Amino acid sequence: MNIQIVTYFSLLFLVSELALMWAKRSKTKTAKSQADRRSLIVFWMAIPISITFGFMQANFQEWTMQNNLIAYLGLGIMLVGMLVRWKSIMQLKKDFTVDVAITKTHQLQTGGMYKKMRHPSYLGLLLIGVGLGIAMNSLISVLVISTAFYFAIFYRIKVEENILLNEFCKSYEQYMSKTTKMWPF
Repeated sequence: MNIQIVTYFSLLFLVSELALMWAKRSKTKTAKSQADRRSLIVFWMAIPISITFGFMQANFQEWTMQNNLIAYLGLGIMLVGMLVRWKSIMQLKKDFTVDVAITKTHQLQTGGMYKKMRHPSYLGLLLIGVGLGIAMNSLISVLVISTAFYFAIFYRIKVEENILLNEFCKSYEQYMSKTTKMWPF
């Protein structure tokens, strides 16, 4: 394992997020309400900065078999996170936007991945960050990346849940009482 493999995985993540940013931004014509509260800016600042700092603290010098196994475990967690994130985004179809918005045809999604948890795409994002940090073979990288992802995600969840409560009122409250934020159990 070397820095190139971890770099390729982080670039894959970057490209996937840029594709989302390009394709899934809410449009003024189709948005019923928007309330991003700069959470997208928080994402785009916290995540790249923490990953950059994580790479600066990464340990890619002398690797034993154990270091390689840990790094591959991290990359596996990252891939699982990407799969969870993309599956949950595809399940939402047109209702998913990178900025917090409710479309005019928005439906509350409570099936599939959303049956037990309200924010599976953010679970996927957190797994991506944790996995990437683990793959860097440095406890500092894991802590920096995981912490930044965690706080950005939970700020975003707060913003998102406020707009969903305003839009779907009682049905969202009932949904909240039956589900967890991000963990399926």
